[in-house]
Parts: sequence; C-alpha cells; structure tokens
Amino acid sequence: MCLVVGTCCRGFKENSTSDVIFSSATAKEVGQSLVQYFWEAFPAGSGPIDRTTYMFTYVDPQPGSPQLEELLEDYWDLMPKYQGVSFDDLEILRIIFGIFPTYRDSPLPAAFDRILQFGDASGIQSPVSFGGFGSLTRHLGRLTTGIYEALEGNFLDSKSLSMLNPYMPNLSSSWLFQRAMSAKKQSNVPPDFINELLFANFISMQKLGDPVLRPFLQVGIPVLLEWFGHFIMLGYYTFLSTFLDPTIRPLIESFPAKMRYEWKRGLEAWQYGAGLDYKLSPSEAHETAKRSDPSKEIFSTDSLK
Repeated sequence: MCLVVGTCCRGFKENSTSDVIFSSATAKEVGQSLVQYFWEAFPAGSGPIDRTTYMFTYVDPQPGSPQLEELLEDYWDLMPKYQGVSFDDLEILRIIFGIFPTYRDSPLPAAFDRILQFGDASGIQSPVSFGGFGSLTRHLGRLTTGIYEALEGNFLDSKSLSMLNPYMPNLSSSWLFQRAMSAKKQSNVPPDFINELLFANFISMQKLGDPVLRPFLQVGIPVLLEWFGHFIMLGYYTFLSTFLDPTIRPLIESFPAKMRYEWKRGLEAWQYGAGLDYKLSPSEAHETAKRSDPSKEIFSTDSLK
C-alpha cells in the first residue's frame, strides 16, 4: 500500500516548478518498519503562491507498519528542507493524508454484477504517481465510452464489466517499480539502494544503456521472472494491436451487440496494454530528442539522488 501525507500551503514565493517524484534521503526506520520517503510538489490552483506538497512511501501491510500520524511528524520536519521554506512563513490551507491500496494483479476485475471499481479503487495506477489522476486521465476516454456502451446494452454482469478493467502488461510490468521502491527491513542492501536504483533508471531512460536491467536483479529472481513474463506479454500485445487490430476493427460494426462490445474492449486492452494509446506529435518528438542529448540534460542528476 502507499501511505501519503501532505499539505496545501499559501506563501511560496518560488512557485513555478513541479516535482513528479523526488527523493533526497536514504531509507529510515519508522515504527517497526523501514521506509523510503518520496516527494511530489506542484502549484495549487487556488492562488499564485499556493503550493501542494506530498510525502509518500510504499509498505507491505503488516503489524508494525508506519502510521499516518508518524509520517506526518516526519513531514513537518522534512518538508521545510525539501522546499527551502519555513512553516512560520506559510499559511496551512489544508492537511492531506490517505492510504492507497496497491495490487499486484491489477487492474481489479469486477467481482459483482452492476458494480465497477473506478479510479484508484480499480488499481489503474502508476507506481510513481499514486494519486492516480494521470492514469485516470489517460484511460478516461476508454472508460467513458465503455461504461456508456455497457449501460446502453445492459452488459452489466461482472464478466462484461471486468472487460473495462482488463489485464494490461504495461501496467503489470510497472508493478516491479513499486516493489523495487519499497524498503525491506530484513534486506541486506545499503540504505541508499532505492535512490541509487531510481537514479540508474532515470539515466537509462535517456541513454538506454546496460543499467536499464541490472538494478532489477536486486529484487530477486522469482520477482524478476514474473516481471519478464509481463514484458513478453507487452511485446505480444504490441504485435496484436499493430497487426491484428487494423484487420478486425473495420468488421466490428457488423457483429451482434454483445460481441461488438467484447471485441471493442479487447482491442482497447491490446492498445492500452501495449502503451500505443498515445503518439508523440512531431514537435513533441523533436523536444524528446533534444532532451535525450546529455549535453542538453533537463534535470539535475544530483537532485535525483
């Protein structure tokens, strides 16, 4: 599960940047658990000097897991250093806290007729953005169309609704990131391992070098083999969406209503499960190419450690 605490405060003079994920400290003991803290920060929509900051961590639910109250105590101590401010200069507008369940096998299929998990409850989440907003926005078009067609055709049994939250290898394979970002008290790795792992991964995303896979070996062979299975399925879904989808899609409208609904959901699962639902525009592709040039690096590697 993901534990989150934070605030929305007024009084930030420097408020023009955002952090999707930030970590500057090694793993530490909280209660009977070892945790690795991560941060997220962004300007709030309520005013030009209002800013929201989150601190979050991933833990296994078990006796002795950290309490939100304990995380808040650390948040009060660590946030001023993270943002370079003092709480004495800020007005706290609201305090934010919550627990997000995370699922190894996600998204979750519908367990009952006429009931569909949506948003965070469905498990359609990214392990590096656990508010789920970005994931929900990405899937919004697919879900709204699918829900409308399910209601219109009265396809509200659990099997039909489960097709709205299908298996997606790109989502399942990303679960390994969450596993690798969770500190284990029994582990014999150094306390800065998670930060070093993330650092290596961010660099490899740009350079696509040998470090892309090596850090994953640290989570264990069984987990790695499970992840590799999802990786194989990612290639399989890419093949299906690229070559079979164009052949089948023109025929769908001639199918009976129930079969048409099922095939549409299947094609969506191939497309979204392979990550082919988004295409870079020429201008975005050019900008991405510029950013991949180490001489024009857009982030500070020191800030990732």
